[in-house]
Amino acid sequence: MCQSKGLCVSTKLVLEVAKEKAIELGRDLKCSNGWFEKFKKRTNLRLGKIHGESKCVDKRKVDEWKCEVIPRLVLEWQSEFIYNCDETGLFWRQIPNRTYFFSKHEHGGDKIFNERVSILFCVNMKGDKEIPLVIGRSKKPRCSYGGWLDDVNVIYRSQENSWMNTSLFDEWLTNWNQRLINQGKKILLLLDNFSGHKVDFSKFENITFKFLPSNTTSFTQPLDSGIIHSFKAKYLNLMIKRFISEINMGKLSEIMKNLTLLDALNWIDIAWKEITSQTVTNCWSHSGYVNLDITPEMIHDYEIELENTLNEFANVSSGSCSSKDLLSQVTFDYENFFD
Repeated sequence: MCQSKGLCVSTKLVLEVAKEKAIELGRDLKCSNGWFEKFKKRTNLRLGKIHGESKCVDKRKVDEWKCEVIPRLVLEWQSEFIYNCDETGLFWRQIPNRTYFFSKHEHGGDKIFNERVSILFCVNMKGDKEIPLVIGRSKKPRCSYGGWLDDVNVIYRSQENSWMNTSLFDEWLTNWNQRLINQGKKILLLLDNFSGHKVDFSKFENITFKFLPSNTTSFTQPLDSGIIHSFKAKYLNLMIKRFISEINMGKLSEIMKNLTLLDALNWIDIAWKEITSQTVTNCWSHSGYVNLDITPEMIHDYEIELENTLNEFANVSSGSCSSKDLLSQVTFDYENFFD
């Protein structure tokens, strides 16, 4: 019930509810911390973070957007000219390994890597994809050399915290707007109210900006409806296959240490190319923009592929987490971090 209402379940809340129920039932229950520890074990209760914004979505705004705004947009713009852009964070090398241990024995694990990049994705309703913009911390990573990005179809930029900011967004829009001018095209861009998007919009004459209602993007933004999730599943699948091919060469942490940002950029490139136009259009449809036959199975095919690869990895390693756990581990909650 608490989760359905978006409430955080704290120790104090559990103890208070338990006291009330005990009084109702006429039982003498000492709701101590010791009782709570036993309650956690009996019910398999675990402490964790609430991810995403789905519990605080304004349903009224969602309905208004889908029933009133979208029909007008679709009438005014053809599908090939309606775009959506959004950022996501990716911890680009993450060990997919966990194991049980006896508490009285040593259980030191492999090194944890926390390097992160931010990625800006952009797609249109027709299913076309723009080249992703990847933002890392280093201007000249150790793996860089002359022409190091020639064979990788991504745009790489650096920022001290590897975050999107107004300067980088302005540069990306400026380059895109010039290409649109050269092509004689004008487009509509749907985007959220992230602070890094607050630029001088009047400079971009070939781009019309339309902001999604606040606290609705999990329901109104196509990229949040399965496209980014599918991309990360594909990326992780490529990374785990590397682990499997090199697992006999040493500890997993050593294999991970030898991975470079260029490896990650290659996997980002490959994973993004493998997201099909059908997946993109399905996610637009799922968000209410077009009336097509939705095949949600396609959106989850990539996660099934990742789960199969993780099962293969478990055969050569001491243990492996699930695809959902791994997707959660590598994801940086961009929107909720900044909002």
